Amino acid sequence: MAENDTTLLKVVAGSRLMNVSKYMTEQGIVVPHGECPLVAVGGHTQSGGYGHTLRFMVVLTDYVKSFRIVLADCSYISVYRPNMDPPARLSKVSDNDDIFFSVLGGGLGSFGVVVEYSYECVKDDDHPHSTGHSSTTKYSKKRFEPLFDTIQQYMMDCEKGDLDDDIDMMCTAISFDMDQLSVLEDWLPGSGTPQGRPTNNTADASSAGSSVTTSGTSIVDEEDDGRGFGIFLKGFIAVELLYGNRSGQPDTTSPSVADCFEKVYKNMLGNWLLAPTYVDFYATEHHGLLNMCDTWVRNYLIDGREFAYPYLKRFNATFQPLTKPFKDGFMQLVHDAISDNRVRVVFQIGLGGSQRRDHVNRKYTAVQRRDLMIGIGFDIFYTEGHKELAEGYQAKMKELLEETVKEKDTVKMIWASFGNTNIEEVWRKYYDSPEMYDRLRRIKYNLDPTTCSALSSRSRRPRAIGAPRLRKTAY
Repeated sequence: MAENDTTLLKVVAGSRLMNVSKYMTEQGIVVPHGECPLVAVGGHTQSGGYGHTLRFMVVLTDYVKSFRIVLADCSYISVYRPNMDPPARLSKVSDNDDIFFSVLGGGLGSFGVVVEYSYECVKDDDHPHSTGHSSTTKYSKKRFEPLFDTIQQYMMDCEKGDLDDDIDMMCTAISFDMDQLSVLEDWLPGSGTPQGRPTNNTADASSAGSSVTTSGTSIVDEEDDGRGFGIFLKGFIAVELLYGNRSGQPDTTSPSVADCFEKVYKNMLGNWLLAPTYVDFYATEHHGLLNMCDTWVRNYLIDGREFAYPYLKRFNATFQPLTKPFKDGFMQLVHDAISDNRVRVVFQIGLGGSQRRDHVNRKYTAVQRRDLMIGIGFDIFYTEGHKELAEGYQAKMKELLEETVKEKDTVKMIWASFGNTNIEEVWRKYYDSPEMYDRLRRIKYNLDPTTCSALSSRSRRPRAIGAPRLRKTAY
């Protein structure tokens, strides 16, 4: 519900992101958010609200003005950002600042049940020269490589402070699945339908062990020639670029941001400029922030996931640009997985840095890892009987990270937990410092001493951050 203040948006915590995004588009306002259509804003906001506009608009928590929450003692209160005054005739509770801080980023659902949020939104009209590029094309390793080269260059520019803080980039690679063709209808150009279906491989998955092999199971071994979807369609690559136009003035850089974005697109296509491609929008004209953000909500997904198969997930992030050895090894790993018809892969990589680090409201929330340079998602879905093969791919990813990324630079995010989700044992992977974790534990104990005392009787110390609430998935 938008109030008289046209930049204020009140949302019930159970509202689905796809519905909220659509409503904001109709109202001409926008806040940063993710892409999963069925995620509810309650948990999405508490975990940060990461999305395609990290560098320009930062995270969703920084736009929260207030929220209403039910605490463990059943009290129902309103909590306000510390630098804001409550409405007339109302006052803040004594621990208002601690509750605001811990709920927004400290641990999903650990401090109470949020019922409603109020967000301070951005007016789309304030950025009249924003633009972006969004396209999806047929996967091939030859197209994947120049895209990854661009990401590496952007990372190095970001580290040196040379990348415009109005620029965001997200890259996705996803397997093709004929059985779930309807999922991809919005991605396919025109009304044509890819022909051909990978044969069902019945090889015993146990023979794969922990290794990754694609011999005899690849959809096609040779590189495609770019001449249409054809019988050997392995998957898709999506590139999404955004220029936020923070100043509101025309872009006067040379070359222009629009030209740079178009160059990224053409480099990806390479010599096959007529490769089958679905373009949501080009950077050669103005596109509103709200329309771009809404376009990137994956409304075509089945039950909020890319494939209706079980899956093993992984999300890692680093504080430094990725190395060439990682790039080379990862490109081959993605290629092997996307060519293997026993599994389906979803890979995503997005840039960090810029305003995400220094937003004026940063100090009021417990959102962690703001200084990250890059985040990488690597999910492996597996068909019946091939869980062990999926485990092999994830083992290769873990091995690659250990060999090419410094251990201190490999971290996790609380909204993408995997592997051991007992936060008491692995909190260093998720939280910035012992002081931060201890502060959150103290706040939890003050808000919910009964539960903490009960947990303490079964363990050496109270489990202040609600680890059991985190989604448990392999790896």
